[in-house]
Amino acid sequence: MIGNDAVASLQALVRTYNKPLIEVHDAPLESAKLVPGQLVQAHVLAQLPNGRFQVSIQNQLLDLNLPRNTQPGDELELQVVESKGKLVLTFASDRATPAAPPATLPEEAPSVQLSASAKLVSSLLDPHADSQPALLANRQVQPSLLEGEAARLDTRDLSRQLHQSVEKSGVFYESHQKEWLAGQRSLTALRQEPQASMTQQLPNGGGDNPAPVSSVLNQTHALGAQDGTALQQLVQQQLRALDERQLLWQGQVWPQQPMEWLIRDERQGGGGGEDEGRSWSSRLTLNLPQLGPLQVNVRLDAQGVRLRFLTDREETASQIESAQSRLQEQFGAAGLNLTEARVAAHDR
Repeated sequence: MIGNDAVASLQALVRTYNKPLIEVHDAPLESAKLVPGQLVQAHVLAQLPNGRFQVSIQNQLLDLNLPRNTQPGDELELQVVESKGKLVLTFASDRATPAAPPATLPEEAPSVQLSASAKLVSSLLDPHADSQPALLANRQVQPSLLEGEAARLDTRDLSRQLHQSVEKSGVFYESHQKEWLAGQRSLTALRQEPQASMTQQLPNGGGDNPAPVSSVLNQTHALGAQDGTALQQLVQQQLRALDERQLLWQGQVWPQQPMEWLIRDERQGGGGGEDEGRSWSSRLTLNLPQLGPLQVNVRLDAQGVRLRFLTDREETASQIESAQSRLQEQFGAAGLNLTEARVAAHDR
């Protein structure tokens, strides 16, 4: 599994890559009868004892410093460039350098020793797993109902319970330990997370200081089979969330109403600080009794909140559009700046 930061670095390297220049030995530009910018076909004849190559270009034999993986018989498309009056070539922009031959392993490969931590992480990562967000499945919240209007949800209570369901899932346990050490989180709150309760089952696990997950994993034999498996699955979720920067919550937001909630950190680069360029996106997927299938995409950044509703019913799209002024008022009352709200029906 390659982390997002590593992928970003590789992409930056590719964007800044410059094609190599091919030096032509003892060949002034004028005598070669070639002009800068000209595309030429080069036929590799032989490799010279000094590691360079003898190449035929327009019936001229030239001595070139081609890449080492070049083979006699290769046909290359090159472009003429000039450097201080001398003939210099480069690979044409739409052609790649010659393919490297398959690498062969030495008879005795060097021994590589992994640290205990590396072995632990390797055992937890599934090399065959596809790129999916960390999953918090089978969750359930029980929001209260407001009096005076039948079956109307207390949305503030629902929001609080959803927040707690994610916060206390254990995915952010180490981050919360850091907050506890800094005096920003209470020990009581930290002990409500799964990892903290599991440490109570370990030898000497009843102390005041919550044990790090690494020590718990090294003592899974002391846990029951169910808790040991649950802990490994939880750490796998943490590793996946760290790599993919996204989390998928699945459960019931009220009785008999399932919902999927995808949370994604859209931060670019590897910085961990809070800055103005950081943004979050969420995607809510529901099938409501009256509105039918509905997807809500939410984007939150320094400028405010952007919403996009997707439905396959024209009447649902019309209902949402007619309520946009009320939606704007509710966002304002909550102290949020709703910068955009768009509605689209799949069959439009």
